[in-house]
Amino acid sequence: MPLYHRHISEKWHNLSQKSPPLRRSIQRQCKKVKHEAGSIFKQSSWNFIAGRQTSSRSPGRVNIIGEHIDYSLYEVLPMALTADMLLAVSDAKSVSFPEATQNSNSSLVVETTLAAQVLAKKHGLILPEDNGPLGHQGQLETCIEIVKRNLSKEEGYTREENTEMLGISIEKLTEKYMTEAPIRAERFQMRNRALHVFGESLRVFKFMNFLHLAPTEVSSEVLQKLGNLMNESQRSCRDLYNCSCPELDILCNIAVKHGTFGSRLTGAGWGRCSVHLMAQDKVEEIKQAWKKVYTNQL
Repeated sequence: MPLYHRHISEKWHNLSQKSPPLRRSIQRQCKKVKHEAGSIFKQSSWNFIAGRQTSSRSPGRVNIIGEHIDYSLYEVLPMALTADMLLAVSDAKSVSFPEATQNSNSSLVVETTLAAQVLAKKHGLILPEDNGPLGHQGQLETCIEIVKRNLSKEEGYTREENTEMLGISIEKLTEKYMTEAPIRAERFQMRNRALHVFGESLRVFKFMNFLHLAPTEVSSEVLQKLGNLMNESQRSCRDLYNCSCPELDILCNIAVKHGTFGSRLTGAGWGRCSVHLMAQDKVEEIKQAWKKVYTNQL
């Protein structure tokens, strides 16, 4: 279990021991999850193996800002939702996984990892297995400049170029970085992925600083500064991390044009969800704009 997940689990365990009401609430939730998961196992068409089943409940959340940086151990800024997700897990008799294509989540993670390894190699550094993030705004700004200087190819790097930069064979490259999820990409967009990770992490820092320094009555000026960071995040997800899609881009553009301070995708991307910062009196106007304008632009 990753260190930060283990820390959170231990924290909740310690809190529940000190608070009988919290412990009873957790126990009720566990019984509810077990019952609902049982129904899923019975109704599912998957070929589950009886007796090797587990389940878990995950509270719903969206990221206000911070996308595809948490598995690089950078912080995101989440917001809780009333909806939740139930995970019902079991061994199956046969499971196959497709190869990861260019711009799939697995491919993006590999490209980000390769960027970190190449930058470390160029600067004579050895990265530990579970290295932590760089911790403050100035370092992130420096990292962005280092990426621009050292990973100059906007068109990406081939496998052969990666092996040359890392000093390893193609077989070793494939074995180390592309075995858990086979990657079919011919070029690896390491510059763009690294720029997104460092840039998005910097935006999260700035967003949180604005919140900490904001007065109790938040002005439109502060909200617009927060919204600008959200808009920058959307452009980075679209242009550097390639995890947006035309439909999301249109929704966000319509929303900004009709009065949101900021609009961006949230979650993995490629569709699914978007999050918007707006005044309460703008909600209906923007909903109507989506209904009228969205379908005409597809």
